[in-house]
Amino acid sequence: MVREGYGALKWDPFGDADLTMTGPAMAATVANVAAVREAVGPDVDLAIEVHGRLSPAWAIEMARRLKPFSPFFYEEPVPVEDVEALVRVARAIEIPVATGERLCTKFAFQELLRRQAVDIVQPDLCHAGGLTEVKKIAALAEASYVQVAPHNASGPIGTAAAVQLDATIPNFLIQEFFVVQAPWIEEVVAGGPRVEGGEIVVPDRPGLGVELHEEAALAHPFREYWGGKTLFSEGWQASLPDEAALRRVTMPPRP
Repeated sequence: MVREGYGALKWDPFGDADLTMTGPAMAATVANVAAVREAVGPDVDLAIEVHGRLSPAWAIEMARRLKPFSPFFYEEPVPVEDVEALVRVARAIEIPVATGERLCTKFAFQELLRRQAVDIVQPDLCHAGGLTEVKKIAALAEASYVQVAPHNASGPIGTAAAVQLDATIPNFLIQEFFVVQAPWIEEVVAGGPRVEGGEIVVPDRPGLGVELHEEAALAHPFREYWGGKTLFSEGWQASLPDEAALRRVTMPPRP
């Protein structure tokens, strides 16, 4: 990914952690992050994903152990249902906290911002109300000096929508994007996101800049590529594609 020009990488190094972690599991996570840092060098941002799987005590301890590797941010360190737990973690660690992919509407984000429990908000346009609602969330965050890094585990249409948002908000930080795509994806979506040197170029076509071919989409159901697994399936961490990167966004040159 670094050779292709990406300046940031995100992954979940926590194995099968579920609220608590054993000593060997914590050591394995540290070794994982250390190996990535050694491989990519000091100039690449490392975003650490937790998927809300740790309790506050373990989230705080793991942040302490991972701080020497200069994480870019620490995503969803605790379950999202308990704002107080996130507040506790945010006040105890020295890594920027990111969260928001599972929150819906500006009202949920307003509480996080009011409590100063987050440094980077990650609304997902497919969850949080679309372009209009997420634009409002970004404005709320801007007023609290908080950056926006839209969550995006979707395909090229979700990415295209996020890119349009990114280009219009002053507190945009970075855009999540799965580098690995199905080999047939261009049959389904024409005009998908184009990358130059690790940055997504904002298209100048109408609308989101993409066209969906529904017949091609129906020919490739969910189970064919992902094997039907989700974050809650046994062994998911060993079966899902793990190549994910975070991309900047660039505007096309003006005519």
